Amino acid sequence: MTARLDKPVPITVELASGTWSEPIATSSLRRGDIVVDGIGATAQDRHVVIFDRWVDSTRRAHVAYGQRGGHGTDWRSLTHGLEASSRYKARRLKNVIDK
Repeated sequence: MTARLDKPVPITVELASGTWSEPIATSSLRRGDIVVDGIGATAQDRHVVIFDRWVDSTRRAHVAYGQRGGHGTDWRSLTHGLEASSRYKARRLKNVIDK
């Protein structure tokens, strides 16, 4: 709801497109940005998480919200998008307005 997405909500590949989001530097992540792998060969290979905060000042891990089969929604420390070879990319949703 916060992202003001249309219904039906866009799938991961769509969220990774220029229609819904724009690429940003991982170092620029702010609460509410997404870190998304929209490249995977199947829907099970693609994934998106919502950035919450950096774990600490080293920025080697971040805390994000995500959904996983068998777990539901969780909030955990991740390194998605931080490895040089990662398919995860940082993006900012276009419909989110900072106040």
